Amino acid sequence: MDKSELLSLAREYAKNEDLFDLLGIDALKAEDPAEVRRAWRKASLKYHPDKVGGPSGDGFNDAMKAKWELLERAREILSDPATREAYNSARSAILVRQQQRAAMDAKKRAMVEELEARENGTFVGAKRKREDDGRVAETEEEKRTAMERGRKRREERQRQLREAEERERLRDIDNAPIIPEQQKQKKAPTTTGSAAQSQPDQSQGDDSDDRIADLERRLEEVRRKKAAKKARKDNKEPEAAPAPKRSAKMDALLARLQTGKQGE
Repeated sequence: MDKSELLSLAREYAKNEDLFDLLGIDALKAEDPAEVRRAWRKASLKYHPDKVGGPSGDGFNDAMKAKWELLERAREILSDPATREAYNSARSAILVRQQQRAAMDAKKRAMVEELEARENGTFVGAKRKREDDGRVAETEEEKRTAMERGRKRREERQRQLREAEERERLRDIDNAPIIPEQQKQKKAPTTTGSAAQSQPDQSQGDDSDDRIADLERRLEEVRRKKAAKKARKDNKEPEAAPAPKRSAKMDALLARLQTGKQGE
């Protein structure tokens, strides 16, 4: 069969034959000729003349012969890209027209049913029922929407509250003073008031006088011991020795004591 005849057959079959369903193959897989041949081989087994007794056999009747020839034409049309495209285009246009016709038929049926309802007096009640059902559906949808919005608002407030608490906690941690361990263990000194700090104890002056007198006595004792030792060494009677010179350390101590006494 030449190409032009095959194209005509493709457009003719598109009106009332689903060749993809006939071969049991998906339209996408049909783009591969090998898949088409594989599907044709599987679908034609029960219609093949050799499987049903041959063309002259009793099993191979006119219906089976027509089916066998249709399978052959389906294989040829779908295996060739040009004829397959022609079949698909014609088939799509026919399906669109059928859908449009079905939609128009549905509208016509609705119009007929409405006219019959008007004549029977049941149209108003049916229309009101449809409107009531629609309002109920809208009300339920509005309730669900409002509940969802409320839930989202609550979740958002809870999230903001948690974030605020976390920020406050981190701020308290950042502002907390860092106290060394030694400073923690150290006790704060106790005070007895500003008057106790500004006025010296009277007993401090008495202690200074006693310390000066004690030092002078000790110096005199040292002086006497040195004079006695020198006399014994010279086998002479001890004489009153001159006062020994005080060391610089002793002079500094006495001066500090005297200064403290004068300040008191």
